[in-house]
Amino acid sequence: MELVMLTGVPASGKSREAEKYRRLGYRIHSSDAIRRELYGSEGIQGNAPEIFKILIGRTRHDLQEGSPCVIDASNLRRRRRMASLSDLRLQNVKKTCVIVLSRPETLLERNRLRSRVVPDRSIHEMLCGFETPYYYEGWDEIRYVYNDGPYRFPREAAASFDQENPYHALTLGAHLDAARDYARMNGFSPSVQEAAWYHDIGKMYTRGFLTRSGEATVYAHYYGHENYGAYLYLCEKLSTAVPENRWRETLYIAGLINWHMCFVNKWPQNPGSQENDRKLMGEGMFRELEQLSRADAFAHERSPL
Repeated sequence: MELVMLTGVPASGKSREAEKYRRLGYRIHSSDAIRRELYGSEGIQGNAPEIFKILIGRTRHDLQEGSPCVIDASNLRRRRRMASLSDLRLQNVKKTCVIVLSRPETLLERNRLRSRVVPDRSIHEMLCGFETPYYYEGWDEIRYVYNDGPYRFPREAAASFDQENPYHALTLGAHLDAARDYARMNGFSPSVQEAAWYHDIGKMYTRGFLTRSGEATVYAHYYGHENYGAYLYLCEKLSTAVPENRWRETLYIAGLINWHMCFVNKWPQNPGSQENDRKLMGEGMFRELEQLSRADAFAHERSPL
């Protein structure tokens, strides 16, 4: 018995992956199919809680009847995935998450060829909301499917990328180098060093000059860059096929990138959430996240060379 949850942005190849499971005898439960059933079109977002209540109810019924199942939806947010596992109340069922990825540019190209085109802005927002699945969510296994060609973060372009923000004296490339060097000098683990060298790579894809409320500013903002960066990190690593013995570490580093802004955004505004997140990730990851935050802060304070 197995539950498979697909995680991915539209046009990444989730439905094609679901079809492979269908041929193996799995029951497929798709949020798009339920939208089509309820509203006549999968393009109508409708009542999200109602849709997922139906999806989870049907999945639970089939699992109880002895049929392995696939949940085919974006499932980009950690809380959504964990809530689904909790609502299913699974016993004696293997819980597998499959991350389906393609490069952002490829997502946009494929999307324009689909019968149901998602606005480019929606795909961008989903990438800015991507949270890397990890085992603390309750998974027995996490796998990946990479449906694209090689990807490499353009470090040469990053070397001259002006962050256009008063909190950053360095270019993006110099900032990443400084954070990595600090992690090395202080003897932080290879995972923290790697995360430091990649932690802000999403900024090249998320720069904007509007506040969250839509007001124009003279300084650049990078909302969601940590999530976009974690997605890009996975694309770079998975495009070269991560060895099985490095897969868990790759997910872990992507998770550090995801979490690294919590020290300046989420947790100061909601101190109670820090303790909850700390319990979720465990002391080891929290300690290394603190180290990554120190490396990031050090790189903020450097002067231009």
